[in-house]
Amino acid sequence: SPFGLVPHTTAMHLAHATSVAPTGDGQLESEAESTEEGSEEHRDDCDGGPIWPAILAQFLQVCSIAVFAPYVSLVTALAPYAQGPTSHCPEGSGCHTAVSNVTTQGGVGHVGHQYGTDAATRGMVHGQDIISTCSAISSLADLASFALHGMLCDRIGVRVVGIIAQSGKIIYVGTLFLCAPSEGMRSLHSDHVFVWMVVSSAISGLCGQTRIPVLALVAKRSSTSLRSTNFGKVAAATGFAFFLGEAMNIAIAELVGKHELRLPLLLAAVLSIASLLVICFTWPSHVKVAEPAPWRDAVPWVSVKRTILTSTNLMLFGIMFFIEGFGMDTLHSAFMVFARKLYHFDTEQCAVFLMLVGVTTPFVMAVILPVLLSCGGELFALRFSSVMLLGVFAVLFLIGLTPYGFLLFLAAPFIPLSHISGSVLLGFATRELPKDEWGRLTGATMAVETCGRLLAPLTAMYVMRRTMDGPCPSAMFLVTAVLMLPGVAIAWWVQPKEVFEKDDENSQMEFSEDEVMTTTSAVLLTSTPASSIS
Repeated sequence: SPFGLVPHTTAMHLAHATSVAPTGDGQLESEAESTEEGSEEHRDDCDGGPIWPAILAQFLQVCSIAVFAPYVSLVTALAPYAQGPTSHCPEGSGCHTAVSNVTTQGGVGHVGHQYGTDAATRGMVHGQDIISTCSAISSLADLASFALHGMLCDRIGVRVVGIIAQSGKIIYVGTLFLCAPSEGMRSLHSDHVFVWMVVSSAISGLCGQTRIPVLALVAKRSSTSLRSTNFGKVAAATGFAFFLGEAMNIAIAELVGKHELRLPLLLAAVLSIASLLVICFTWPSHVKVAEPAPWRDAVPWVSVKRTILTSTNLMLFGIMFFIEGFGMDTLHSAFMVFARKLYHFDTEQCAVFLMLVGVTTPFVMAVILPVLLSCGGELFALRFSSVMLLGVFAVLFLIGLTPYGFLLFLAAPFIPLSHISGSVLLGFATRELPKDEWGRLTGATMAVETCGRLLAPLTAMYVMRRTMDGPCPSAMFLVTAVLMLPGVAIAWWVQPKEVFEKDDENSQMEFSEDEVMTTTSAVLLTSTPASSIS
């Protein structure tokens, strides 16, 4: 270069070449050898193989969640604990009438003529107690098990971990199925429904999240330059699964009526079992590691310390994972309460909003994300997504100041744009650690993200109680946007490791002719004695 500058890629290999200090006739051989070593250092260390088994397993499991999620509140609202001691429902005593009256109002309103009008409030409040208790127990169990399952992914492989995680989900869905009241079918609908729900939630949490082995498998089977894109495919499958699950719920309600709880829960159980079968028969049964992961990495703090706290970039990524988890959970958990309270959204309108988000997500991850990566690179995609998440909260705050609730539907398609950052962040994080530690890295990032998700409902509840009935009912979104600012600042400041390889079948590094000539000239000049130059 006329200015004494060479591209960063060329400079990297120049450092390897000049460190050999070749002289004499062996100069070209030494140069070629050192350049080849430099290329080998940055070559992709992926196992190869298809990623569709991981995506399919995740898709089926999320479909199951989308199917049974709307019925959790109904099952708990009809539990004897929620209805009181007079709610025992022997066979033929009118459970069918109670379920019909609850589901007619989407879980809000009358709980059955035999319980009286006061039972509606008691059922919903006590039912929410069950949901909150089970959610807290499940989240705490998740936090305790993330490090263990991440370590097991690196030690014994992803298939065993996937089977354990999926088995826990099947136990939870099966418990919901047995606890749901139904005419003519024996169930666990007794005084111990609360206990059954708590126990199944704890088991599901301790068994871990299927997403950990899914992401670990996708990471290990993806080249460096395609890793963020493939993580985006997992997110796209997740979004489409939510859309499909909502559509299946609507179809079931049209076919058998809203009073039937057992059929959708049975469908959810079948989908979870199908996901388990995909894991059993298509995921790899072995793990390629140079050294097995130590058991001490199963301790959450140790796992975070040995992964996220090992470099400045990883610490910054961890902060962004925390902020992203906080923001997304605020959006998902508090939005429905906000829309119902301020704009009187009913269950159908909430379902339409979720379906808009779900159907837009595959388009964003399959079309827009690759375009962003090809045009501006991964760092540009990360910054774009961070700004979009901040913009979504700002727009929702402004909409909340108006009486036009239909504008919320216009904001729904832009929400998936904020999901891009998670895929890119995980792709950046995998470059900071060797392949043998990616399972632990996935578990640690999910633990940090879950901490943010646990904090979000508490913050939303605190702000909403003080602002919903005032002149600024959407202040919750403004507060969240302000709290998201550090994440946006980090996205513009962080400098992750670059990709030095072109993506092809052998993950070889390719250089242009100008780069090769520049490198060769620089090596020759560096290795020439000073006396010869003078």
